[in-house]
Amino acid sequence: MRVFSRYAECYDALYQDKDYQSETRFVLKLLGKYGVRHGAILELGCGTGAYTGLLAKHYSPVVGIDFSRGMLAQAKMKLERLPEKFVKRIHFHYGDIRTIRLRRKFNAVLAMFHVLSYQESNHDLAAAFETAASHLSDGGLFLCDFWYGPGVLSEPPEYRTKKVENAEHCIIRAATPELYPSRNAVLVHYNILYLNKQQGVSQRIKENHLMRYLFKPEIEELCQGAGFQLAQFGEWMTGKEPTLKTWNAYLVARRQTTSSTH
Repeated sequence: MRVFSRYAECYDALYQDKDYQSETRFVLKLLGKYGVRHGAILELGCGTGAYTGLLAKHYSPVVGIDFSRGMLAQAKMKLERLPEKFVKRIHFHYGDIRTIRLRRKFNAVLAMFHVLSYQESNHDLAAAFETAASHLSDGGLFLCDFWYGPGVLSEPPEYRTKKVENAEHCIIRAATPELYPSRNAVLVHYNILYLNKQQGVSQRIKENHLMRYLFKPEIEELCQGAGFQLAQFGEWMTGKEPTLKTWNAYLVARRQTTSSTH
């Protein structure tokens, strides 16, 4: 399912209240805990590059991959606001995280802001894990966050609206979820009204995002299948053991050495 096409134009405005800096600090702490404090980083599903610019202050190079040309266009525009020394560290590529192969190795691979949950099928999930593994040196780390199944089922998603307005634009987004327990998924219908005040132009944007929620046994099997050893599993931003109220969890997995996989 193709998502984040026209949505990309208003994505950053809708998530202007998201604390990317605190989340990046959390990621840096996790990477440092397992010995990855410098070197090359691959970001799968980099979106508009909100994490990328922050990561480039600590790692080099930082390579971002995304399947939405609209999101990548927004990410490249952000480079104009970064110091040149950091811009030189960043490289963006269009590609599918299930199939892309860059023919180089990285110290860590990241998939942030529920990128893993956009992999709808078991095959898609396994392919994304294989992509991560194929780009890591022995002992390299894979870190990602995702929707956590017990939390989603205990506190199911509800209809929500969000409004963002300033001198340039007014954006109203309605999110209508449909729960599909037999598929471990939620289909979110987005209906967005986007008004450009300066140009006096409005448009409606409709997209459907199918989000897969995951359970720890699935994560363990995916790690094993791709040659990873699960190093840490917890609640996003707290590091605590996930509970029935946890919607967002994360994993840190280490790519096993070649000798240990035989």
